[in-house]
Amino acid sequence: SWWAEDDRYRSPLLLLVLAAALVYIVCRLLLEWILNLAARRSPAPSEMETHLSVDVFITACREPIDLVREALAAATAMRGAKRVWLLDDGGDPALAELASQLGSGYLARKQHQNAKAGNINAALPHTEGDVIAIFDIDHAPKPDFLEKSLGYFRDPKAGFVQVMLTFRNIDESWVARSATESSLEFYNPTYLGADRMGGATLMGSNALIRRTALASIGGY
Repeated sequence: SWWAEDDRYRSPLLLLVLAAALVYIVCRLLLEWILNLAARRSPAPSEMETHLSVDVFITACREPIDLVREALAAATAMRGAKRVWLLDDGGDPALAELASQLGSGYLARKQHQNAKAGNINAALPHTEGDVIAIFDIDHAPKPDFLEKSLGYFRDPKAGFVQVMLTFRNIDESWVARSATESSLEFYNPTYLGADRMGGATLMGSNALIRRTALASIGGY
């Protein structure tokens, strides 16, 4: 192998690089096992929190209109009281018309700083839901999404709820299968272990955030 050549074993720099790589691999394996052993799934809520109002944000910026239509249609089809908003950072009149056709609100800002985060923050003053549900434009929630996730906000300490991402095109290619399998590992033992140890992560889509929690940190 490349490392087996004698002169490379005598290079202090290459030996240091090899040692650092080995330490990193061992530490990562140990930490992943700690998270896996700590993983516990929280009991699912028996029913959704019906007193909470929900704004659903779908962020878009010059994506194909068919992709936007699918995401918007899926969001509006979710069961439960909510208001769906298309946050269009491209200012496309066709998307404004599409939102109107599907019964969704439409918001477009004039300034475009801070990308997706800025897009969400610009929409907050124009909405008033207790909870903000956020979806990227290539995500299509199932009709029971709110029914299965809102109940976790019964805990007054819950600032956000992150829902696992899934892929419907797992058999399309090895890339799709790899993405699916890595997500299954991350959102199950790794994420659940991190949640139990107080280190849960908001991934930015398929997520719900309590508005007061968002306001307490100055926005998204």
